[in-house]
Amino acid sequence: MMNILNEPSLDNAALAALKEATEEMFPEIIAVYLEDTPKRLALLQMAFDKNDIKAIQEEAHCLKGSSSNIGVLKLSKIFGEIERLSKNGTITNQNEYIQHAFSEFGHIQKSLIDFT
Repeated sequence: MMNILNEPSLDNAALAALKEATEEMFPEIIAVYLEDTPKRLALLQMAFDKNDIKAIQEEAHCLKGSSSNIGVLKLSKIFGEIERLSKNGTITNQNEYIQHAFSEFGHIQKSLIDFT
């Protein structure tokens, strides 16, 4: 986990490429991500609370993909690690992962809005 925390939060080159490719749709893409991610984080938290490994894997996978698609590197890697550990049945310190995910999401929100 410590290696992940040293990663950059955003891939600015990927964001710039996405912005150029999607043009006027870019603000909407970012808005959907910013609206959807807290809901999925809440579902991930509930899955952790219920120790529902399948739901943990599904939510982590969705969050990993959506974060990766728009260049949100650190969050994508956090969710990838949650997915990997849950598949192996070795996930412990769930609260640590969730706290880092919520914290990182809070950190990148303004940066994403500013990028639009």
